[in-house]
Amino acid sequence: MRKGQVNVFFLLLFLSLSSASDQKWRKAMMSAYNGSSSSSSMMMNRVGSSILFPIHGNVYPTGYYNVTINIGQPPKPYFLDLDTGSDLTWLQCNAPCVHCIEAPHPLYQPSNDLVACRHPLCAALHPPDYKCESPDQCDYEVEYADGGSSLGVLVRDVFSLNYTNGVRLSPRLALGLSSIGIDIIANAGGRGSEYAE
Repeated sequence: MRKGQVNVFFLLLFLSLSSASDQKWRKAMMSAYNGSSSSSSMMMNRVGSSILFPIHGNVYPTGYYNVTINIGQPPKPYFLDLDTGSDLTWLQCNAPCVHCIEAPHPLYQPSNDLVACRHPLCAALHPPDYKCESPDQCDYEVEYADGGSSLGVLVRDVFSLNYTNGVRLSPRLALGLSSIGIDIIANAGGRGSEYAE
């Protein structure tokens, strides 16, 4: 292995939803992947669930680690921070952004495939009594212990994934599109500004 890189196995659910630990969130993800939990589970068993990503970064001087993944059609590379501060993966979108700084990758161009507020993925992000401001979209807000936050909407797009067994899949997965980042510059890892979550 080269210095500064570590090979590690990631589960598809970890990558797309960043270490989701809530069973409700996992069920919603599997249901959204292919329409039903049982057929999605069979698909994952057929192809295997491990993906190998080189980790970039270092404790010093940057203080963060990230992986690169291709999202969209055509696929474009985006940096995703390895972070346990939330269970939502998000990118800074190509829209006016408040309190954000220039990203080292292309800004994400929304695909207009909004996740509706009534969708199980949206329901998994919010408490049961959550009232939708707009039924056509799922709004989210993530607040981090260090004072940073991200505000945006959930969309679905194609993730280009290469499994360790040689299978290549391009599932449509949900991710957040951030247009507001508060005190992001002070956060280690630059979540949602320099790098994606």
